[in-house]
Amino acid sequence: MLDARTALLLEKINSLCAENTYKIADREELLGTFSPALAPSSEGLDEMLSCLQENGYIDIRYADKSRGVYCFQSLPAGKVYSENAAASRAEAAEKFRKTLVASFFASFVAAFAGAALGAGMVAMLTALIG
Repeated sequence: MLDARTALLLEKINSLCAENTYKIADREELLGTFSPALAPSSEGLDEMLSCLQENGYIDIRYADKSRGVYCFQSLPAGKVYSENAAASRAEAAEKFRKTLVASFFASFVAAFAGAALGAGMVAMLTALIG
């Protein structure tokens, strides 16, 4: 399982390598994938790329770390991982939506039942007292 930043980097690499060919990218292009709060250091980027290669998600043909230039290709396992992650996010969103709708209707039914019971109790007390 990849951490969120590494998964985001894999998605970027998959988009760059859409034609199943090796692509050349510089460090700044890859770092531009991240928001400033999530952006890794240059060493962190190198570690994430190594992790992706070790897990069989990408193939790095060469990496000139001093110039910050990389040549890589996304492998089938990397594309499958991204597709599964996207499907998992969609499934979680659908589950959340269904839970939200069910909670809304359950709350509505409970409120209606409470109001009906309260009105019935008031009617019974009025009949007993009056």
